[in-house]
Amino acid sequence: MEKFELPFNNIVGGKQKNKDDVKENWKKESDEFLRKNEFKYAGLEKNLTKDEVLEIEKIKHGVNDIAQYYGATKKLSPKIIILEPGSVYKITQGKFKSGVCSPYMRRIMVDSCESKLDFATTLAHEMFHMSEYTSLIFSQETDDTELRRAGISIFGKDGETVYFANIEEALIAEAVQDFVNQYLRKNPQFVDEIKKTDFVKNWLGKFYDYADVPKEKQKEFLDSVYSFPDIDNLIERLNGNDNEEFKFGFLNGYLRTMFENDDVVMRERMDERKKLDSLVDMILSSSENEYTSRKEIVDVFMRANFSGKLLPLARLIEKSLGKGSFRSIGADSSVIK
Repeated sequence: MEKFELPFNNIVGGKQKNKDDVKENWKKESDEFLRKNEFKYAGLEKNLTKDEVLEIEKIKHGVNDIAQYYGATKKLSPKIIILEPGSVYKITQGKFKSGVCSPYMRRIMVDSCESKLDFATTLAHEMFHMSEYTSLIFSQETDDTELRRAGISIFGKDGETVYFANIEEALIAEAVQDFVNQYLRKNPQFVDEIKKTDFVKNWLGKFYDYADVPKEKQKEFLDSVYSFPDIDNLIERLNGNDNEEFKFGFLNGYLRTMFENDDVVMRERMDERKKLDSLVDMILSSSENEYTSRKEIVDVFMRANFSGKLLPLARLIEKSLGKGSFRSIGADSSVIK
């Protein structure tokens, strides 16, 4: 029988006996959690083809490669549950749209969908959460454990505040973008949809120039789009014989409907990414040429998130932005559970 390993990087507090108990109890808890919650997705789980199972394994491989590049260690693979479209929203009562995970229970639920890019990026997002550094903390008061760290996020002693949470989400979005560029753009299963998306983006660029949309706003939107709805019909119209002005009018209507229906597949966490970008720019401008590119700084954040080693990041921030800035940024980017 394969030896079971606790899927967390560390347990803070407690004696070895407590940690051994945690290991045993977690396995029982996890199995019990699965049994108790199966009814929630009973009848909603999708029967996967062999090709779909193989594609999920490829996505898992790509995610693991990137996470390990940034210092992640191998962990017990999460249970992945693929559901019929719309199921995640239904099961979570609207809290999550198409994907959700439990880092403690090592469970991922993702909706199947028509867009392969949408499915792959959603699954990769949840899997990157599972690949992050995670630690538990043992409480002498409750004789139990709870999450202490999830990536760069630190769970506060009040049980409600999660420090650095918004930065963590932005870093997961960065990891997904790495995954798209390094794996999906080279995978024949996704090349066609990516090419079609790039074609539409080119047209949108021309339309935005025509409509005098500032270049910065154009870039912000176009860089965030992974795929468009009903893309084949859209491309057929754009390749048609109508004049350019008519096509711009069609695109305007298409965009309005797309946003009203929330159909576009976009990079996640735009607000969080913009705040991280601003923070990186501040560090770069204050680094006195120690760093020559934004990527070097983002890599320090990524390594902190996946390896769990916060000290290099804390030193970078404090050196660039002043004493106490690391703690301040953690508070500014916190959320309440």
